[in-house]
Amino acid sequence: MHLQKIAIQSKDACSAEHDASHFLAIAAFGNSLRGDDAAASFLIERLRFRLGPVCTLDAGSHTSALPAFLHEHKIGIIIDPVSGTEEIVKLDISELTDRQRASIDCSHALSWLDEIILFKEKFSIPERLYFIGIPSYETSWTVGLSERLIERLPELEAQLCKLIEVEIAANA
Repeated sequence: MHLQKIAIQSKDACSAEHDASHFLAIAAFGNSLRGDDAAASFLIERLRFRLGPVCTLDAGSHTSALPAFLHEHKIGIIIDPVSGTEEIVKLDISELTDRQRASIDCSHALSWLDEIILFKEKFSIPERLYFIGIPSYETSWTVGLSERLIERLPELEAQLCKLIEVEIAANA
């Protein structure tokens, strides 16, 4: 319950202006004690400065805050590290299907997808909902990102910004 209050406060605080970016919510998942699993948190912090006033939630591994955070936004983006890929994975999960659930291979996928499905009746989930998987190379119990991922952060940030800017333009 406490996490839902945090998510709602975050959304309310960033939506007070109701400007053109009000309709976008970006959530990041990851464990800061598991190396590259914390990459989404690093990226969402960098995106805040680059994209301006968008609603963001750095949820760590607390997936229960997601439905309340996404509530009443037009577009939702969920960022979570994935293994076994060099590229950013982008999936349109606006219509949650069993096939899509099976194709998302990240450490928090089942839990945040289940949260959305369970609370779909209670909260207004965005019309457009995307999963963005970012590469994860090292997820041992260590604090800090791997050097390989640190080198790729600017590139990943640019790719994410481009995806987000295209989506904003298409839905403006």
